Amino acid sequence: MASIQNLPTAVLAVAVTGSSGTLTPVAAVAAKKVRVWGLMITCATTTTITIKSDSTGLTGAMTLTAGIPLYLPLAAISPKSSSVYPWFESAAGEAIVIASAAVQVSGVMYYTQLA
Repeated sequence: MASIQNLPTAVLAVAVTGSSGTLTPVAAVAAKKVRVWGLMITCATTTTITIKSDSTGLTGAMTLTAGIPLYLPLAAISPKSSSVYPWFESAAGEAIVIASAAVQVSGVMYYTQLA
């Protein structure tokens, strides 16, 4: 079984916070992909969120209940191998975006950027 030691060595953390309806916790960098290895977010009011690569949905709309976090532990581990996979990956040159209604959304995201 894979372990935390199989994660890339340069995993960065960024605070996720805002109430604009569109959060960009990891901005686009030309020719680089963003891989999300872990995530914890919560909202002040029950709302739906969608995680996107710029405007392309990586998830469908997910309902978050106020005060109950969405938690994706560090890395998705394949049950058939010792490989680890990111939860989400943007297209090259695109940002990771969390779209919601205009409510307070807060948390942390663990990610890497690579060419």
